[in-house]
This record gives sequence, structure tokens and C-alpha cells, in this order.
Amino acid sequence: MSYQKFLKLDEMKKKSRGNPLKMAEYAVLKREFDEFITPFREHPSLPFMDEPDEAHINKLKEFMEESPGDESAKAVYTLQKELFDTQEKQKATPVDSRLMRSKLSDVLKSGQATETDVQQAFELAKKDGSIESRVLLAKLKQIQNGGNDE
Repeated sequence: MSYQKFLKLDEMKKKSRGNPLKMAEYAVLKREFDEFITPFREHPSLPFMDEPDEAHINKLKEFMEESPGDESAKAVYTLQKELFDTQEKQKATPVDSRLMRSKLSDVLKSGQATETDVQQAFELAKKDGSIESRVLLAKLKQIQNGGNDE
């Protein structure tokens, strides 16, 4: 049972916007994910929740530790933990658009963009929606790709 490919599903969704090939890849993986978790939605010991809380994560961890040979328990725990961590991270990171735009403009001037810079520019463009933010994202992607467009 290979559940590792589902761990970055949310990130894949964000990166697929505007790219038909990536959107199709995301749709296929999302369908596989939904098929994978369907049996666990009503499972008495391993319920899969869309918005898990810390108590639910601890309960899944205990169940996983009590049944070390059960690959399903490990899969559900890992996926739920990743979902919980992602949701907590989104709650805990408010972004000041002006500061982020200034930082990313400095990165653009330096000519050295990392994957993190591109991800931050993506988040800014998604949150802000302005043409300036989208242009900044495109230029940072171009720098990161060495001048080659994807």
C-alpha cells in the first residue's frame, strides 16, 4: 500500500494552477486519494477526518502503536498527521503582503531564487491577486529555472 504519494497532495494542488498537465495529474492523484481513504471514513478504529484535531491524531497514534503490523493504521496516521500539520501551519503563518513583496523584490534583484522564494511568491500572488504579484512570481520562476520556461 503506497500512501506516500498522497502526502503532498495539497502542495500539488497549489502548484497546478494554470497548468493543464499538472491540473490533470492532480485530479488523477486526488481521485486515487479519495478511493484510498473511502474505507476509512466510517472505520471504527481508524476514522479519517477532513479536519483532524490533536486528540484524534493522538488516538490514531496509539492505535498504530498497538498494532505494529497494520499498514492501514500507519497510512491513516501519517496522512492525518500531515493534514493536521498543514492546517496548523496555515493558521500560524499570517503573511504581511508588503513585507513579503519587498523581500521577494530583493531576491529578484539578487538574481538567486530558491524553491522557497517561488513558493512564497506563489502564496503572495494567490493571496494578493494583483498583476504585480503575478509578474513577480513569473520572474522568480524564470530565475529559478535558469531562464527556461516550464
